[in-house]
This record gives sequence, structure tokens and C-alpha cells, in this order.
Amino acid sequence: MTAIQLISANPISDAGALSHVVGRWMVDALALVMPALDRWPQTSWLIDTLAPWSSFSMVLIQAALYVALLAGAAMVDFQRRNF
Repeated sequence: MTAIQLISANPISDAGALSHVVGRWMVDALALVMPALDRWPQTSWLIDTLAPWSSFSMVLIQAALYVALLAGAAMVDFQRRNF
């Protein structure tokens, strides 16, 4: 998600266009609700050092938020389904 944000922040041309500004806002909004997968369990935690307890809490909060979003999307999809 960080790479997508960097791409949207640095366009090739016409950075002030309304479509670019709206697109960047949408990417930033999506980044707020998507979990930061780059902060989830890291290889160094398995090999060298133990993970700090503060990082576990953030990972659990992000996982719970992501599961809630996925469950909500699934419920909307199931409600729209015609039986």
C-alpha cells in the first residue's frame, strides 16, 4: 500500500488536476482501512530478536479491523445474492 501511495503522490504530469487530487484522496482513504502488512510479523522476529509487545497490539488491532471489514463486505454480498 505504501508503494501505491508513493505512486499516487508523484504523478508524471499535471499534479494539480482534480482527477489526480481525488485519486490521491481515494488511495489515502484506502490505506487507512487496509492493514499495514509491512508491519506484520517480520523475519527478524523469527531469527534474531523477539518482537516488542507494542507491535503485537497494533497487529491485533489491524487484524481485527480487517476481519470486520471483510465480514461486512461478505454480509453485503450475501444480502444482494438472489436465492
